[in-house]
Amino acid sequence: MFDLIITNPPYVPDKIMLDLPKEYLHEPHMALAAGEKGLDFISRILHDAPPFLTDNGIVIIEAGVASENMEKGFNMPFIWIDFEIGGEGVALIEASHLKFD
Repeated sequence: MFDLIITNPPYVPDKIMLDLPKEYLHEPHMALAAGEKGLDFISRILHDAPPFLTDNGIVIIEAGVASENMEKGFNMPFIWIDFEIGGEGVALIEASHLKFD
């Protein structure tokens, strides 16, 4: 059991993968591509995390450009982290809110 899971999974939607800047093409495809909405890995992580978390555990997950899709796709109270120097699309979710019907 863990108090904290931190993850930076692939989160780039298919449509955006087609138009990535040239410098991103040096990255392995599997490090970026995450399906139609960019949620293929995020969805699995959120669904599979609960048995690995303590009752007061949290997941911190980078969703990047898939942040809006994550908000729309999951009925959970994500806490979006603000950074002083760049960065966006990082959310915190408490174990008690990782409930699926």
